[in-house]
Amino acid sequence: MAKVTTRPSINDVDYLKIAHTAAVAIDDIIVINGRVLVSLGDYAANEAGLYAYGADNITGPKEAPLVINPGDTLYWDATNAVLTKTATANTKCAICKEASASADTTVVFDLCNEINL
Repeated sequence: MAKVTTRPSINDVDYLKIAHTAAVAIDDIIVINGRVLVSLGDYAANEAGLYAYGADNITGPKEAPLVINPGDTLYWDATNAVLTKTATANTKCAICKEASASADTTVVFDLCNEINL
């Protein structure tokens, strides 16, 4: 499963308490009900756990080669387990915080699944 590196504390994230059908580890990315979520712990399949849907300054895998600039809207490509700027067949979920060059394999972003993203 794709992983991100989260920097915020539990007090700095918006989260849901839900059970996922598969086992997950901390910082795994999942998509449930059209929302990109980040696991805040290690959970067995069908175990209720905390999943962030809003958090700042996360570093995650990105499509390469691709230049991403601050302010760009990002989408989760579940097939390739990367963030991308391609909307088609992907889930809108984030805004880029720091420039990411074509050869970079990661991008810093704010996870923001709000309706007005």
